[in-house]
Amino acid sequence: ATLQPGYWGYVYATNDWIWVADQGWRWIEEENTYAQDTVLLGFKLNGPSTDFAVYGSVPGSLLNQFSIDFYKDQKTETSYVRVATTLNFWWGGWWGVPQEADDDSSRTKNQVIIMELPPQDDSVIQLDNKLIRRGSVQLGKKDESITAVRFFDNISYVVTFERTDPFYVLDLTNPMSPVVLGELEIPGFSQFMHPIKDDNSILITVGQDADENGQILGFQISLFDSVNRTSPKLMDRFVIENDENQWSGSSASWDERAFRYLQVGDLGRLIVPVSVYPTWDESGNRVGEEFQGFMFFGVDLAKAENIITKEMEIDHTSQPYDYTSGECYCYSQLPERSMVFAGDVMTMKNQKVISTDLVNRNREWNITLDDSLNCCNEDL
Repeated sequence: ATLQPGYWGYVYATNDWIWVADQGWRWIEEENTYAQDTVLLGFKLNGPSTDFAVYGSVPGSLLNQFSIDFYKDQKTETSYVRVATTLNFWWGGWWGVPQEADDDSSRTKNQVIIMELPPQDDSVIQLDNKLIRRGSVQLGKKDESITAVRFFDNISYVVTFERTDPFYVLDLTNPMSPVVLGELEIPGFSQFMHPIKDDNSILITVGQDADENGQILGFQISLFDSVNRTSPKLMDRFVIENDENQWSGSSASWDERAFRYLQVGDLGRLIVPVSVYPTWDESGNRVGEEFQGFMFFGVDLAKAENIITKEMEIDHTSQPYDYTSGECYCYSQLPERSMVFAGDVMTMKNQKVISTDLVNRNREWNITLDDSLNCCNEDL
């Protein structure tokens, strides 16, 4: 049997627990409004089976599975669930009842909420075990939403965005009173953050650059230094293109399996799929070149500037579809992935699989999937 209290969810797993987060709607008493609500269901792993152990709920919705974290205090043996949520307010009212909001009111509320697990008795199935809400901390400027979040022990990093990108460093040591240690405000926003130091003090992120008005300009890669937790800084940023009439992005921004980072000492290499779409002039002619493939970036932490450099590209561009042909339109594609082994990198994107030598950058082999093996083939 399956219990699904909401309509959209994520799963977070540890060695001992499986957490299911499902989003629904309810009346939020403390906010005096009907809004998004996330239900948390905890299942204790018991060998090949699981036992339902605890439940709870928090106002707002989760960005992704990185918005959930399970932490056990080794000194007190107390376990906690930490959740980052964004609550959206609908000032238009609910069920036709208008709600008033002044110009200073925010349409959103971002929080990191800490909940304690009640005592567990493994010998008894407890159906009334509810998570105990402890502390919370609010963050973000007016109308901003969470675009990226990561938890590392008692430190958390959160990015919010509406016009600019506040990058927050949070201290979660005291579950009753989590606090914001540091904040950095820069244009654009991050969507996925990955630590490249053992102490999680330096993060490489991918996302979008933007101007001071929040207009998205292009795919960007950033390096953040939070060695000083109270004063994080931007070490470097590389922007693929900054033409507001074009669009560039990467599935690595929302699919961590498309993100590949290799680190040896102070030298690192980032491999991500990238798409760049050109614009059109007033006559309908394409301006600029389209790119579909992978880009490789070097990351040299020994440098003081130009830390991120573009090294190479692997082109996976397919023949564009002719919309005037009258033929069946079908867009089938491989998941965007890169795999590195024995000095070679194999990349998958669109209908192509390509193997490239990382030393001399020569293409060793490639496979293009048969175009007939798609959804236009009625025999399949």
